[in-house]
Amino acid sequence: MNDVSKLLAGAVLTLSASAFSLPAAAQSMQSPYLDSACGAWQGNTWVPNGSCTDTDNTFKHQYVAGTIVSVTGHLVTVQRSKGQLVIDDQLALNRQLTGKVAVGRRILAHGYWRNKVFYATMMATPYVDSRCGTWRGNEWRSNGTCTKADDMYRHQYVAGTITGVTGHLVTIQRSKGTLVIDDQLALNRKMTGTVAVGRRILAHGYWRNKVFYATLIQ
Repeated sequence: MNDVSKLLAGAVLTLSASAFSLPAAAQSMQSPYLDSACGAWQGNTWVPNGSCTDTDNTFKHQYVAGTIVSVTGHLVTVQRSKGQLVIDDQLALNRQLTGKVAVGRRILAHGYWRNKVFYATMMATPYVDSRCGTWRGNEWRSNGTCTKADDMYRHQYVAGTITGVTGHLVTIQRSKGTLVIDDQLALNRKMTGTVAVGRRILAHGYWRNKVFYATLIQ
């Protein structure tokens, strides 16, 4: 074999080896993290089971609430009080834990953050207080069927004058200052009347994580 043939043979072997070897980054890639193997959600609290301690430190478990404004494949954009967020719901879809993913639906998505992306592993409809009790005047009366919810959600009413409306977020002026309330649940139940600047309202609902959700506006 002459020198040219030897060089060509060496080149072919090199190309063949590189064609079947994956880059280091690709070799280290793992399948999507499944949090169901590492713990469980108890209400809105993530409780690890201790079998994935290293993974638990890597993935930040959280839940987000908002209204779906667009759906593109497994990417869902939700409108929150703090702005819009795109979530990846492929894992929830795989587990059939999403319900109908449609624009206008109010959702509560549980999952985790990884590299600034939120992966939803479960999507549900948020708490609706009409299942758990009723308002009698300005007093909330629990029906006793949602005992855990009674501890998690603080029912109250707020009064003020509407000074701004942005979608389902309503800003009202109160004697103690301004407050932004989320009236999507009241809108869904058609329990709002005309939401317009200048209107004086009395909103019944509940507090959750420093956000007031109105279920009835008078």
